[in-house]
Amino acid sequence: MPLNSTPKELKTIILQLFPKLVAGGGFEYLKSSNSRKRIVIPLPQGRYCAREIKAYNRHGRVYLRPIQKDLDLSLIDDTSSRVDELLQKCNQCLKFIEQSKLRNHIEICSANSAPANESSIPESITSENYVLYDP
Repeated sequence: MPLNSTPKELKTIILQLFPKLVAGGGFEYLKSSNSRKRIVIPLPQGRYCAREIKAYNRHGRVYLRPIQKDLDLSLIDDTSSRVDELLQKCNQCLKFIEQSKLRNHIEICSANSAPANESSIPESITSENYVLYDP
């Protein structure tokens, strides 16, 4: 988690990682004490950013506890309950495919489907010649 994230960015990251916390009606940060007891991390209002939490807790683990409601602990079915950010929808068969396997899937899926839809990406812009990041 980036230490320079704002409280809003931190909350967004946490809710993406733990989507069931949305149903908890808010959450609080806790740390372990010497015993097995968890202690609420007392940070100033609106200052729940990663840097402040790390400064208070130093080397220990940080726990999250829902405030208003207990959470369902059953597993999430990623394909039906939420679409993982690493899954992409195939425009041919409309299935969600892992991004790392999408190129191979499209080649197979396109070969099996009728050429009803032409690609909307011009040939001059392909993954081979389009650089997203070059340090």
